[in-house]
Amino acid sequence: MLRLPFRFAAVILTFVPLFSHRSWRQAEVLLIGAILALGKRAVSSILRIVGLQRERRFGNYHRVLNRAAWSPRAASRLLLGLLIEAFAPDGPVVLGIHDTIERRRGTRIGTNRPYRPLGRGLSRPLLGHRDTRARPAEAGRRLRIGAFGAFESIPVEPKVTAAFAASCAVLRDLGHDVEEIEPLWDAEEVGALFGALASVGVARVVAGIAGIAGWQERVTPAIRQQAEAGASKMAAEYVTDLDRLTAFRFALQDAIAGFDAVATPSSPALPWPRTDPYPKTIAGREAVPRDAVVFTTAVNLAGLPAIVVPAPVTGLPVGLQLIGPIQSEERLIDLAAEFEAARP
Repeated sequence: MLRLPFRFAAVILTFVPLFSHRSWRQAEVLLIGAILALGKRAVSSILRIVGLQRERRFGNYHRVLNRAAWSPRAASRLLLGLLIEAFAPDGPVVLGIHDTIERRRGTRIGTNRPYRPLGRGLSRPLLGHRDTRARPAEAGRRLRIGAFGAFESIPVEPKVTAAFAASCAVLRDLGHDVEEIEPLWDAEEVGALFGALASVGVARVVAGIAGIAGWQERVTPAIRQQAEAGASKMAAEYVTDLDRLTAFRFALQDAIAGFDAVATPSSPALPWPRTDPYPKTIAGREAVPRDAVVFTTAVNLAGLPAIVVPAPVTGLPVGLQLIGPIQSEERLIDLAAEFEAARP
């Protein structure tokens, strides 16, 4: 099968969270083929352009479009974000909103015009105005929340542990089922995967400033080391890292699927001086840069929605991270608002 150039691989992977592990394989082919195909982008045309015109199980590709459980609206949202990031990262972006853009002709349609007049028959708020009314399916519903606050190999400040326990107690007082679970990811695996991908990203940035005299002295030794590692990585190695990322995303999505949300601390460390890039020690033990972000890096890699709220603690602030499955943003916002109302 044809593959897009390596620099587009990260863009394609943006859509991985929308699909199950079984359907992503066909969805990826359809996405790449739709980009490459000319004229009408039927499934047959897509399979032909990617070299699968003799595929016997072509019906599997049709099922992605008519049976697989994925949200075109969520895909459109991701695509819009990519377009804004590519063409208008600094804004502003002006959107013209229409109640509906649909066919308005036919024997059973009274108003025979291409589109409805703006504002006619609005059944929901316009884009940009969030409906603050409680949704019947979510309002007052008892949620199943998994919770873990430590990894075996990573130190955690006692004050963070105490604040996290107090946060879980608040969630229980609100009527939710909070279940202590084992960590959903391996901290060492996540650190290695993030380091491999980040080094290539740093090398890409450094390539853009390589013509600036003395740039090596303007960056930290750690950045120089990452840039060298990324620049020396073979294309095949990078593609292997992307395959590992895809597998990790599917695994974490499967692990979190049984919960409405998962609670963790936002960091095992207390706030450290802003002049330091990371805390030198955590709970009296020497720390490395990845230790302070052990609870958040995996969430970013997996592309899962998450929100952080202040934990009930006095003194230096401690964060409670609430992670949700794909497309659970509104549920997380409501849960965070409920938590803050209970412990302002």
